[in-house]
Amino acid sequence: MSEVVIFGAGDYARIASVYLEKDSDHEVLGFAVDGAYKDRDELVGKPVMVFEDMLETHPPDRVKLLVAIGFSGLNRRRTEVYERCKALGYQFISYTSSKSYQWGHVEVGENTFIFEANVLQPFVRIGNNCVLWSGNHIGHDSTIADHCFIASHVVISGNCSIGHSCFIGVNATFRDGVRVAPRCLIGAGATILKDTEAMIRLGPSGAFDESGVAGGCLVRSGGTQHLYYSGWSLPGDLPFLFFIGCAASTDGRTFEKVSSEPVLGRSSVDRFVTASPSILIEGGVWRMWYVSGTGWTPGAKPEPSYLIRYAESTDGIAWRATGRICVDFSYPGEHAIARPHVIKDGSLYRMWFAHRGDAYRIGYAESNDGLDWSRHDDLAGITVSSEGWDSEMVCYPWVGDLGGSRRMLYNGNAYGRTGIGQAVLEDARA
Repeated sequence: MSEVVIFGAGDYARIASVYLEKDSDHEVLGFAVDGAYKDRDELVGKPVMVFEDMLETHPPDRVKLLVAIGFSGLNRRRTEVYERCKALGYQFISYTSSKSYQWGHVEVGENTFIFEANVLQPFVRIGNNCVLWSGNHIGHDSTIADHCFIASHVVISGNCSIGHSCFIGVNATFRDGVRVAPRCLIGAGATILKDTEAMIRLGPSGAFDESGVAGGCLVRSGGTQHLYYSGWSLPGDLPFLFFIGCAASTDGRTFEKVSSEPVLGRSSVDRFVTASPSILIEGGVWRMWYVSGTGWTPGAKPEPSYLIRYAESTDGIAWRATGRICVDFSYPGEHAIARPHVIKDGSLYRMWFAHRGDAYRIGYAESNDGLDWSRHDDLAGITVSSEGWDSEMVCYPWVGDLGGSRRMLYNGNAYGRTGIGQAVLEDARA
């Protein structure tokens, strides 16, 4: 039996403590978090400790750890904590549910948690710091590398290889022999029939895009396609930072970053974050509308504030931030205006965007020149449903014309965790 402290105080940590108490010979002494994130004294009847104090109160020669942190930043946060604790000399437990099924010759690394009803066939290898939620099938001779998170009811056929730091969503299916590149995000319900390659690879440690990349917009110019993206990092004292990067391609399949630095990074205009560009090329001028941070709220859990600004370029690579605010906050409590999407109808510029105080809604603005905008959220043409997957939140719109109708793609509740929807414009005057 080992005395165990669980690093984390979220849902995964809380649930893991129950499994360990009911289905292992480990004794859970309590939970630990970094001091800046301690917001409670106990969880499920166990004390919540400050990790910085543990070297004295619960040193490595007395207790073992389970780092029970979810998949944020493609598992980067859990990996960072795991590696930090390992460097301090702590050892880790792993847990495999007694209600999972293993047929022998299975290797499982440290700090790995395998929930019930997982089927692990012979010669499966699971790395360190992995999470396999309930009900997955891992076929014979398959390998899951370190720092992965496998959600429920995933089918990984035989002889597959999952690279490190991947997230695989619910009900994803992999045919036999597939190789998945490191740090891939495989969405819920995806069917993977061939090897994957990262279209934009994460940057090295310390880079602006070391923790994640999120697509912004694709712009074609001549024979080159420019894919603009938001590069993420997790600095520790803040939940995240992101800045705008760019990768280029001549075939639409292989993209290379134009620079290891952001194409629109921190400046006297954009002191905090930049993200989510929408770009049009007019008369040789590249015009960008983008998210610009205005600050962070103080406290243990800082919240960012951001609005929409404007930048210009002559080549799509070197950008000049003008400082012009296109869409500003308009009501008390509003602190986030995100993901602008701009199109031009004749001489009229139209912008859809997400905005929130408590929960995101989709807003709308118009301009005659792309610089001075009038906000008309009542003309956005969409709001939350009365019930269902988009009843609490609608956000991150993209608008385009297809098949003779104007269509919007948008995310639903929990920033899109519940799904992505399509809406068709019914009133062309909106």
